[in-house]
Amino acid sequence: MLAFAVAAVFMVLGSWQLQRMHEKQHLLAQLPSASASTVTLAEAVRSPDALHWIEDRLRFVPGTVLLDNQLREGRAGIKVYQAARAELV
Repeated sequence: MLAFAVAAVFMVLGSWQLQRMHEKQHLLAQLPSASASTVTLAEAVRSPDALHWIEDRLRFVPGTVLLDNQLREGRAGIKVYQAARAELV
C-alpha cells in the first residue's frame, strides 16, 4: 500500500510539473522577438499583463549580498548580488 501511495504522489507531482511546463511555454510564446523595440521600466509597469524587453538606466543601491560556495561549470566561487533602482522619470 505504501508503494502505491508513493507512486500516486509522484504521479501527481509529475502532472503538476507538466502543467507548469505548458504554462511557461505559453508565456514564452507571447514574448516579443529580440529585434522588437524595447521599452523603459516605467512603460512596462503601465502594462503589466504584456511581456516586454526592457532597457533602462539603473542606479546601484549600496550594499551587496555574497553567496559563498556556489558552483559554476564545476568550479567553486562566490555569487555577488547588488540591488539597483530604476531612474523613473
